[in-house]
Amino acid sequence: MNTMNKEEQIKEWFNSLYEDFYIADITDIECLKSNIRSFKTNLKKQYKDFMAHNLKDLFMRSIGFLITKYKKDEYLILKQLETLLIKKNKDYNNSFDRTVDEYGYVVIAIRLEDKINRLNNLIKNNNEVKDESIEDTLLDIAGYSVLSLIYLENKELSND
Repeated sequence: MNTMNKEEQIKEWFNSLYEDFYIADITDIECLKSNIRSFKTNLKKQYKDFMAHNLKDLFMRSIGFLITKYKKDEYLILKQLETLLIKKNKDYNNSFDRTVDEYGYVVIAIRLEDKINRLNNLIKNNNEVKDESIEDTLLDIAGYSVLSLIYLENKELSND
């Protein structure tokens, strides 16, 4: 059983990420859509190992999109995301985990699909949606991927 609080888990996740981080050279959203479709298929079949793989790919591709298309520094992006996740988790009192506990893994797919749909709309409308940006949406996708991966890992540990 994992005895770390969510903030410690987020920090640990990002620290371990640096060991095997790779940049996916992404400049369009089709591969992100493909990842969410694969995740939903594996969710329906309850293939948890494959779900985690889909989420990690979705994370890497979202970050890769920011780095390659928007010329963002990878370290700054990752640090920004880590800080954002810790802050939001404190602000919302770990609502992500509680919602997934109550409604199941489908919550993960719904939240990610909402973000992918928003990203698609932003790209179609040349990023002209008030108070939303492609970069923020990509960070949201990456953030939900991280929270989902931590959630799945915690569930796996609690079942051991």
